[in-house]
Amino acid sequence: KEVGSYGIRFRSDEKYGNVAVIPMLDEHGRLWSYQLLNPNGNKRHPKDSRMDGLFHKLKEPVDGQAIGICEGYVTAATCLELSGVPTVCAFSSGNLVAVTNIMLSLFPASHIIIFADNDRHLVEQGKLNEGVLKAQEAKKLGDSRIYLSVPDFADCRPSKEASDWNDLVRLKGKQEAHRQIVHFI
Repeated sequence: KEVGSYGIRFRSDEKYGNVAVIPMLDEHGRLWSYQLLNPNGNKRHPKDSRMDGLFHKLKEPVDGQAIGICEGYVTAATCLELSGVPTVCAFSSGNLVAVTNIMLSLFPASHIIIFADNDRHLVEQGKLNEGVLKAQEAKKLGDSRIYLSVPDFADCRPSKEASDWNDLVRLKGKQEAHRQIVHFI
C-alpha cells in the first residue's frame, strides 16, 4: 500500500504466498508472536497466539517526544511518514487501550497521539464505529497527555476502503492527509 518497511521481514511460501512478517512484542521487548500481512490486506496470526498488550514499534520512541499509536501496520507506517512521529502498531482497535497504557508507562514525559481509524461504514451497517470508540476509550487513560486524531473523509462515501490514514492518502492525497495530521504534532 505504498509505505516503507520498518522493522519487518518478508517471506514467500506456498501456503501464504508473499507476506510481510510483523513482530509482536511486549513492553520488555520480548517477541510473543507475529502478524502475516498479505499484499491484498488480509492479516493472519498464529492460532491461539497472544495479542493483548503486544505492539510493533516502527521507530523507537523517545521519552519527552510525541508517540503515535495506530491500529494496523500500514496505517502506522503512513502516519510515521506523514508526521515523522515515532509510531507503534497495536494490531487492532481492541488493543488500543492496552498499548496506550503501556506507552504512557514506558514514556512518562511523552504525549500520545492516537491516529484512529474512522470506521464510518460500520455505522451505516447499524454497528459501532469501533476505531473511534476504542481510541476515545484509550484517550480517557490520560486526557491531558493523549490526543485523538481522526481522518476526515469529507465527501467520500463511507466504506471499508475509506476509514484509515492510508485510505485518506490514497483518496485525498498526501498534502490533504498531512494538513489534517499536523494539527496534533
